Amino acid sequence: MRKTIQTVLQGLIIPYRYSCWQTIALLLVLLPTSGLSAAIVRINNAPETYAYQLLEMALANSVSPGKYKVAHVDLEHITEERRVRLLMEHQALDVMALTVSEERMQELLAIQVPLVYGLTGLRILLATEDALPRLHQVTDIAKLKEIDGVFVYGWADTDIFRANYLNVYLAADRDAAVAILANQRADYFPRSASEIFDNYREYKLHYGNLVIEPSLALYYPLPLYFFVNKQDEALAETIRSGLLRLNETGEMRTLFEQVYGAALSTLTLNRRTVIELENPFLPDNIALPKLGYIPLENATPPNKMSLRS
Repeated sequence: MRKTIQTVLQGLIIPYRYSCWQTIALLLVLLPTSGLSAAIVRINNAPETYAYQLLEMALANSVSPGKYKVAHVDLEHITEERRVRLLMEHQALDVMALTVSEERMQELLAIQVPLVYGLTGLRILLATEDALPRLHQVTDIAKLKEIDGVFVYGWADTDIFRANYLNVYLAADRDAAVAILANQRADYFPRSASEIFDNYREYKLHYGNLVIEPSLALYYPLPLYFFVNKQDEALAETIRSGLLRLNETGEMRTLFEQVYGAALSTLTLNRRTVIELENPFLPDNIALPKLGYIPLENATPPNKMSLRS
């Protein structure tokens, strides 16, 4: 039977001349190592979120199961830019789920396994009842250029919409963007398909004229990866091996459907006109998601790699 820590301590005779630090060092040598805690991997996402659960599953199914344990660190009070800086400095965070950009690929170590099957690039329009007739006339990007969208300063999709020569009305933050929309100074506010219902319920209480536009969706390639500090190559490989394993077994897809399946079904994507936009800010030769949930033909640019999942 394996000795407990108490049994080991009872059997030790520590010479009185040993200092406190010498005693601790001796104990570390003599105590069994099998009971030592796994290394903590800190992530900002809460335990109930898809990113947290997926990371936990990936580590458990990796080449080194049991080596790491996921812990939530609440940093929602600071900006994403500041959280990225903390990850770069190896402070407070060990993993972040982030959309891809050239800058992030240079500053951090990307684990190139797409996490959400293209969902991060799928946008549904929050609108007002008065704007619906104008939005119903939109059938392609040329028509989309004739109306006004509101966007948040500093967000990645703001630059993408500008690069596609769409009319961009800037707001300081999300609350300000919804206020601009509700006051009819813009026609639509594009929201992630995974967030549109939560946003609608949150703001409908204050702005009774808000609606979810029922006939359109916008899509541009914007993969979501796990990122770690550039020095954490062992952690990156561990996570990567686990994600690939989850892809092979289908467990990743099962978790995705558990978290997002109901919302995607309610959005009835197969009945929407999906307008594809270009994303000129993607680095070359990165893994793009298989678009299993987005009704778009040839949505993945031919000069990019696709990871089958």
